[in-house]
Amino acid sequence: MGVENPENPLSDSAGSPKSAVLRRTLAILLSILDAGPGHVAMGYPKRGAKWFASALLLYAAFVGSIASGALVSGCLFFGLLVCLRIAAIRDTARINVPATAPFSLIAVILFGMIVASYMAGVVGIQFARAYRMPTPSMYPSLEVGDRFLSSRILGNLQRGQVIVFNYPRDRTKSYVQRLVGLPGDTIEMRRGELIVNGKLINKDPLSDSCGTLEMECTIWKETIDGNTHKIAMVKEEYLFDPRSREFGPVTVPAGQLFVLGDNRDNSADSRYWGYLPIELVRAKPKVIYWSSGDTGIRWNRISKIVQ
Repeated sequence: MGVENPENPLSDSAGSPKSAVLRRTLAILLSILDAGPGHVAMGYPKRGAKWFASALLLYAAFVGSIASGALVSGCLFFGLLVCLRIAAIRDTARINVPATAPFSLIAVILFGMIVASYMAGVVGIQFARAYRMPTPSMYPSLEVGDRFLSSRILGNLQRGQVIVFNYPRDRTKSYVQRLVGLPGDTIEMRRGELIVNGKLINKDPLSDSCGTLEMECTIWKETIDGNTHKIAMVKEEYLFDPRSREFGPVTVPAGQLFVLGDNRDNSADSRYWGYLPIELVRAKPKVIYWSSGDTGIRWNRISKIVQ
């Protein structure tokens, strides 16, 4: 009584072949959703609990790694989590189907797993969250169709960092842009040159092509306070708004930030809608985990660090 044997799972009466097939199918579907519930549905509650606990631990390690900026470890734990899920599906498909199992026990355990999965997800998004880039405003750092993981642990905000924030004019929307001005900073642009506190921000031309942009541009390497990244500037004949290259000077008020898109001539940023309240900053992008566009999957962008 109360002892589970992998070769003799919980059961109390004979079942038909048809019900066994349906049960295994349901168990496999549950295993696709998460590791462990499929085993419970098959009548192996302890075995399922072990698979489920292992998945939760790997998920916690993955979220913790992304949130802390340990991206190599995060990728490793993510890979292990994927392998664990695949192994759980295979194990569910191969274990013996019990005749029957106490429905009440299975229902309670499955309900507990659903609640635990939901809570893990809620806790997880407090530390790391996924976003999708819908516009070219951050090209070439982020392209349309890039999906990236962000850390909700902000730390000290620094010039040159990419940040995710709630758009001040519609806080239900999330924007991602580059922080270039802190409270008290003076920001201006002259002929497309960014000037912070009277100091010209260094940028050097690169030979990179404009790739997915629909207009001709040049790519530059820009460095702000030690943070080096690429920016795009369209050719003069494509310039549609002089404010993209001639702006300010303005002084960033207390409690506010100034942000720019890396696609400098094609970005709705602080030059157009004003300052960003610090309290609206939500996350820092870390790594691109998926990318696709009109040409299909962009394998060369997957696992790229967002700089």
